[in-house]
Amino acid sequence: NFGLKILQSIAAVFPKVSITILESQSLEVVSLVETGRVDFGIASPPLQKLKRVEFVGRTPIHFELLIPKGHALGRRSITRSITWKDVVQQPLVLLDRGAVIRQAFENLLHKKHLFGQLRIAGEVSTEELALAAVKVGLGPALVPVGPRLLSKLGEVVRIAPPAGLPRIDIALMRRKDRYLPRYMRTFLELSTGVITGQVEYRSD
Repeated sequence: NFGLKILQSIAAVFPKVSITILESQSLEVVSLVETGRVDFGIASPPLQKLKRVEFVGRTPIHFELLIPKGHALGRRSITRSITWKDVVQQPLVLLDRGAVIRQAFENLLHKKHLFGQLRIAGEVSTEELALAAVKVGLGPALVPVGPRLLSKLGEVVRIAPPAGLPRIDIALMRRKDRYLPRYMRTFLELSTGVITGQVEYRSD
């Protein structure tokens, strides 16, 4: 959701700077930054603290349950608030174990003694694949929802998940000990502004 705006921002200031973009799950992004294989990463900070990496521009991620049209869980949500027990009674589409939301969800189920009831219809690596699985009726999916995904929902039903999930942020990360030349410091400032909503750029 932030990639295009960040590219627009840096290209406007440094049009001759070459940028390489990689897409990975959050834990892999953290590893790339921590080992110095990339200069910056955008991902959810892991649940454990890191000594060599700092996170800036933290902003909360909005999560929703995406449900196939006509699904029993969607009908139930019309008459009453759903519970996590309601959710785990359905075969679910989940992001793979490298996703912070997957870890947080499973931790929550352990605390509520519901993990043994969890049924997984499919594991996917991206939110777009989760949406595709929901559309073909594989089951509900718990995913982060942003403008890019919202534009592709079609007839998929959106409902708020039950209370209990911890706040999960997205942030820009970098190695604390890495020297940043001027163009990298500018990239850091502009990217942080985009993530926190302080910098707006057109999507056209």
